[in-house]
Amino acid sequence: MLNVGTAHLGEFGSREAIARTKSELPQAVPQSGVVILNADDPAVAAMAEVTAARVVRVSRGSTGDVWAGRCRWMSWPGRSSPCTRVLPRPKSG
Repeated sequence: MLNVGTAHLGEFGSREAIARTKSELPQAVPQSGVVILNADDPAVAAMAEVTAARVVRVSRGSTGDVWAGRCRWMSWPGRSSPCTRVLPRPKSG
């Protein structure tokens, strides 16, 4: 899940209602599945609480399980600028 924005505000009435509706997706993922959530959007990060699946948090900072840094811009299709990709942190213990 990338973000909870305002694109569907006319249909749902509030950003909170959009977040509730979008949270139905991670709720539907079984315990054997994986949910990938944007740790930089608080409304999306909160969806970790409503799923039984394994959660992987992605971030542009260092708060995620997987994160990217020094990203200047990316465009579609086929053009991008250099971006550092950081692999998942090793589990301690």
